[in-house]
Amino acid sequence: MQLPWSSEEDSYLIENLNKKGNQQLIKALGRTNNAIKNRMKTLGLRRDPEFVKELLRTQSGRSGEENANWKGGISQNHYHYKKLQYQRYPERVRAREAVKKALKSGKLERGSCFFCKSTAVQAHHEDYSKPLEVFWLCRKHHRAVDSAELSVNRMRPVTVPIKKITKESIALGKLAYPESHRRPVRRSECESIPRPCPFVSCQYNLFIDVNPETGSIKYNFPWLEPLEMKNSCALDVAQTGGKTLQEVGILINLTRERVRQEEARILGKLSQVEGFEDWITALEDSAAEHNDERFRDWKSR
Repeated sequence: MQLPWSSEEDSYLIENLNKKGNQQLIKALGRTNNAIKNRMKTLGLRRDPEFVKELLRTQSGRSGEENANWKGGISQNHYHYKKLQYQRYPERVRAREAVKKALKSGKLERGSCFFCKSTAVQAHHEDYSKPLEVFWLCRKHHRAVDSAELSVNRMRPVTVPIKKITKESIALGKLAYPESHRRPVRRSECESIPRPCPFVSCQYNLFIDVNPETGSIKYNFPWLEPLEMKNSCALDVAQTGGKTLQEVGILINLTRERVRQEEARILGKLSQVEGFEDWITALEDSAAEHNDERFRDWKSR
């Protein structure tokens, strides 16, 4: 709670209201900007419009402590600041410099915002060790991604009803995958196919899901092309062993809580199958044998 205003503070505020900017008053009085505004309102004080215009006109040409909105800054020496940034975050600085050089040489082209398609964009790195793998984001969405409010890797899936699938898109699909490219039928046949798997119509492909009742298509990763998938086959993932809820969510673009709900629903159906308890016991024994915590406490779920 702030202390009451003294008569000396009121006198200083009245005397310097049309002489000093907000930051100078804050520094002199030791009050917040909102506290000064509220006190001005209580005392019925208003700044001279001509002084405000002059302040806005002159402060733009001032630097450092001469500026009315000076807030202390990080360093008055720009080169010292850059050196300090390189010492603290060398990988980040190198990645940003690589993007600048790539844009200048034409190796990299500036795109539109990943979320809103704005053309006023900034480069965002998910991995600084890959400096030229960037997402173009506007300032608003860049701040949201940096504060973890949004994620470029967690864009919601897009569902397309069967009625909105045009004949043109079907014709393009037939051109991309002609009948001469026969889709594998057995697991032994598809293991030799290069990954990521291009056959998105396969029920084990993670790129799309087809609703068997309505026929609608859900694109799990709408910002990617099929050949840009890191993990494209559910059978390949199953061969690598058990996964946590978080890892499964990343693979199918769902939140951890949604994966847990689906797991509970599926386990509820499986519990009605004969021999389910024996299967769970075998899984728990295997987890205990290999000291794998991911399969423990199945019954509690």
